[in-house]
Amino acid sequence: MPAASSHDNWIATLPVLRLAPRAFMDLLEYSSSLPTGTTPGKRWRRLDGVFDHRCTRPRWIIGEYGAPSPDGKRIAVNWYRPIICVRAAS
Repeated sequence: MPAASSHDNWIATLPVLRLAPRAFMDLLEYSSSLPTGTTPGKRWRRLDGVFDHRCTRPRWIIGEYGAPSPDGKRIAVNWYRPIICVRAAS
């Protein structure tokens, strides 16, 4: 198995966000941009690395707008590593 890339290492450091498959699929995809409308709490999915020719393994991540800066000119972007949770049949 090849050594982990810096991209994989960065993804591994992200906090986990558990989502049902439908919740993940319902998120809008912004793999090459950021969404407009920077409302804190707004979430989207991104196939990170898909447009980088050096990336050999693009990975899904979830973006979420966080708190705005005190001057209101910037807003934080929080990144998460999605874990898709499926309920077992009973």
